[in-house]
Parts: sequence; C-alpha cells; structure tokens
Amino acid sequence: MLDLETVLRDGMNDPDAGWNMGSFGAIAEFHHVAGDPPAPIAEALEQTTSRGAIRIDTLQGVRPVAYETLNPKPHRWSQTVSLCLPEKDARMNRRDVLTALGPDTDAIRSENHDAVLFDMGLAQPQVDFCIRTSDSVLIEVLQAQEGRSLFDHDNPAMGAILRAHPHRVALTRLGRVEVYQMIGGPDTGGTSPEGPHTHVLPKLLRANRTHSANAPIPKGWVPCCSFHPKSAVSGRLGEDKTFDPEAFDRFQTLLADWGIN
Repeated sequence: MLDLETVLRDGMNDPDAGWNMGSFGAIAEFHHVAGDPPAPIAEALEQTTSRGAIRIDTLQGVRPVAYETLNPKPHRWSQTVSLCLPEKDARMNRRDVLTALGPDTDAIRSENHDAVLFDMGLAQPQVDFCIRTSDSVLIEVLQAQEGRSLFDHDNPAMGAILRAHPHRVALTRLGRVEVYQMIGGPDTGGTSPEGPHTHVLPKLLRANRTHSANAPIPKGWVPCCSFHPKSAVSGRLGEDKTFDPEAFDRFQTLLADWGIN
C-alpha cells in the first residue's frame, strides 16, 4: 500500500506536477515554471516559489481518489489524485458577502503575516476564496463595501481588485494555495499567467457544485485538494511530448491503490 504523505511530498518536489484547491468555478492553481530558480526541497507538504505557494496542513480523514479523464485529443488524457473529505468535514464558512478576516497570520511566507485577508464571499462549499493585500487604498475600498456581494452591479470593489491584483488565497480544511501573480485579464493580455493562477467564473459558481461532473468522486465525499502528477503524454504547458513510460507506470500504481473500482 502506498504511503500518501510520501507520494505527496515527492509531488511537491516534482516541477512537472500541478496542484489546486477550490470548487467548481473558483480555483487556485499552483505550478512550477520552467527556468525559474529551483524551489526549496520540500521537507513537509509545502512548496513556495516567487509566483505562489501551497501548503497541506493535515491529511487526517483524507481519502485519496485517483482517476483519469478524457482529453479532446484522442492520444492524450488527464490524471488526478483528489484528496477528499466527507461532506460534513469538508465544509467551510460559505460566507456570501465580502468579509474582512484580519491579518493573515497563517500565511505561508512570514512577510505576508501582516497583510489583510478578505473573504470574497463566493459561498462555496469546500473553499473560502480570499484576497490578501497590504495596499491601503484597496483596503479602504474593500472595508467600505464589507457586507455586500462583490457581484452587485454598483459595487466598486471588484473593479478595484482587478486593478490592484492582490494575492489570492484559497483556504480549505486541508490547507491553502496562495497566488502572488497578477489576475488574468486586460493587464495580462486576456490570459492567465504561466504558473500559479486563479479562476473565478460566476456562471459555474451558480451551479453550486463541489467539482466537475467528469470527476468520479464517490458520493458523500468532497475534493479539497487535487494533485496532478507528471504526465506521460504532455508537458507542463499542455504541449505534446514523447511518451514517458516511467510517468505512465507511476500513475498506474496510484490507480491500483487509490482508483475507483
């Protein structure tokens, strides 16, 4: 039987692996970027680069679920290990309005401990999706709009967020992902930056789902963190690559232990 913590720690040290925390419509992703300075060797379930960070604080009660999903290209597929908790244990606060949470004393980097954390109020089942900032101008705007939905048509807070590009922080019962890069949009040429980035998609949020219907998560369980091991058929930017038999065999081992039968 595979040791979950060992597999995840190895993944933290694999620059070709990817991670995310979030829900269906609000997600924070952590990836390495080729050419960046090497990240520190992870001794715990934590990794930090200049672009973002991830930390898994606990594996208590976790059920790993390994699965493959189809890709539009017939010679490719996607592979995931979702770290799941029972529904009642996965529940977060589900705040539905902008809410100040105070200094982020649990931030992964000590330099961010004094920055102010705001729950965006997305009311998602298994993630409190937040922004974090030390920008006094942005803090003043956000404090003035506390208690309101960010999606109110006359709320200036969302526009201020998109202009200021604060850190995004996804909090779950297992840990957090932090994204330090700019928010994808007009300032980034309409695309998400390479490496750690976030997606907040209001149309998907309205579905109030914990995950895509394509993910075979067992009934009664909720994915709180997902790990994407190195692919046998595609690179870190989704490009085709020469088939990697070692990566293929490694994931088949994960499927054998943690796949859905």
